[in-house]
Amino acid sequence: SRAFLLQALDMANDCDLKYKTSKNQRLLVELTLMKLASITFDGEKKNADFIVPASHFKHIPATKITTQEVKLPEPKVVETAQVTTEEIPAPLTPPIKKIDLKSKENRVSGLSLSSLKTKKEHVNTKNSAVSEEDLPSNVFTEADMQGYWEEFVKQLEAKGRKILASNLHTDVPKLKDEQTIWIELPNHTMKKEVEREQGPLMNYLKQKLSNYSITLHITVNEEVAKKYAFTPEEKYQKLKEKNPNIELLRKEFDLDF
Repeated sequence: SRAFLLQALDMANDCDLKYKTSKNQRLLVELTLMKLASITFDGEKKNADFIVPASHFKHIPATKITTQEVKLPEPKVVETAQVTTEEIPAPLTPPIKKIDLKSKENRVSGLSLSSLKTKKEHVNTKNSAVSEEDLPSNVFTEADMQGYWEEFVKQLEAKGRKILASNLHTDVPKLKDEQTIWIELPNHTMKKEVEREQGPLMNYLKQKLSNYSITLHITVNEEVAKKYAFTPEEKYQKLKEKNPNIELLRKEFDLDF
């Protein structure tokens, strides 16, 4: 009946609302089911939380639910023309490729002394042994060297290698002598980074300057590090030196750095 449906929906909705916060969800559901079964009980006057006594169901015979066998329709057999195996060519199967488990190159772990030695030998074999006497050694100016240096840094930035490009931009390279390029960096970490990645840089400069005798000399000056801002406070002080009005902006909007 309509009254039963409305009352049952109200009980189910109330159970749904209390389910997440209930400490005993199973008990809540069981009580709700008992209340649902008690809605249509025709007996004594009942309140909203009335539950049918268990003795009521002892006199009700249990109904047996039997399953009937369902006969499925037999599949229709469609007669098809017989095709001999001679008419259909056998599918071409590609030859199975054998996997060679023996690697030609020994893979080296990066966590051992032998691996470091092997990697160093591998790097040394990249550069072909060419006699330095057969290579050009033309004279170049400091301005030309600095121009090609700047071009290489821009190529690094275009490739996304911002850290190395920033390290090479830290100081303006100078000529220590005719064959030596000198730069001064603020710490040893940047020096090691540039020394590790100097191969492509030097090859580029040697090719552009037509001088394969040039070398790179890197020194460290700790006093230079003071010019660079690393912490947020140091960066803010640098910005304030360039534009004192930034302090007014920070105070006006109660900003932090």
